[in-house]
Amino acid sequence: NEEVDYQLGAHKLDTSGSIVEDEDVIEFDFESGAVFRRLADDIYESPEAGIREPLTNAITTVRRAFGKNRDEGVVKITVQDGDQVMLRLRDNGEGISRSVLNEVLTVIGRSNARDDGKLSGQYGMGFLASYKLVGMDGGFLMCTNARSTDEEPYSGLFKPGTFEPDKNGSLPQLLDEDEYGTVFEYYIRDDISTQDIRDWVEKHARWSPVSVIYKELDEDGNEKYNEDFHAGSLDD
Repeated sequence: NEEVDYQLGAHKLDTSGSIVEDEDVIEFDFESGAVFRRLADDIYESPEAGIREPLTNAITTVRRAFGKNRDEGVVKITVQDGDQVMLRLRDNGEGISRSVLNEVLTVIGRSNARDDGKLSGQYGMGFLASYKLVGMDGGFLMCTNARSTDEEPYSGLFKPGTFEPDKNGSLPQLLDEDEYGTVFEYYIRDDISTQDIRDWVEKHARWSPVSVIYKELDEDGNEKYNEDFHAGSLDD
């Protein structure tokens, strides 16, 4: 008649070792898409983060690529009207090698900036913010060409919890072999206006240490608005 206490959480357990052989350990599995959506939504409440984080990353990679010669670096943001508003963010920075894609970008919580106290991005979550632009069931295109390798440019689609490399040439090639950097292309949620995007870009590009060129196009590709941002120093 001894009463059994099932409240194991009330007891301190020694978890430093294992009570079974490795092959008998049952690891938790995750529905990656569902966890991914929840994580992105919990970290970033506003779609403004979908502009702030990729733009900050673009500025950072241009600064790394050009150092003191950063006047050669540029970030271009183009917004085009259509059935869905298209936003394209392009930089001529370092580009993303396949090893960085596999070992950093697609590992949530891992960051190239973690060991550098001078850089933002300490927690490796900034990439999730892009889904605030396209929606938690959406996706976006990436085309990149890394300066650090002899790899050719490659493209792919990011979807919640997955990356699909374009091995069959199904996606538009937005970079030539002699063009370095990264291009992201998003089709924006219906509840985000072009004016929202313009305001967010201006807010986060105004004090950029590298040139940020912002343009808006109509459905036919004709330019209807443009603005350049560049603060070469804090004094400026």
